Amino acid sequence: MEEFLVALTIFGTIFGVIYLFYSTRHKERMALIEKGESADLFVTSKRKSAIPLYAIILINLGLLGVGIGLGILLGEGIHMAGMNQEISMPSSIFLCIGLSLLTGFYVTRKMDQKYRELE
Repeated sequence: MEEFLVALTIFGTIFGVIYLFYSTRHKERMALIEKGESADLFVTSKRKSAIPLYAIILINLGLLGVGIGLGILLGEGIHMAGMNQEISMPSSIFLCIGLSLLTGFYVTRKMDQKYRELE
């Protein structure tokens, strides 16, 4: 019974947050329309990327895999040097994952700038 209550609470909270977000957004837009103001405030201009989305995803996933592998190797090396494995493995894996995601961000940004220069 407790599992059901926990699941019900989690899903109820998620539903409540989503409902509150959309109902508040709707009320704000209706208030702007009633005042006679333009609702263009809520429209965001989406910047078109020069490289396709699948290329960005593949680059980041590849670098993420490399980061995980390097993190495991680094953690094992630190463990062999004498550190506790419960500390060395997760910390080195997360460190390398973070570095690989940052590298992926900079690589895709640089590729996007290069393709924009070619256009």
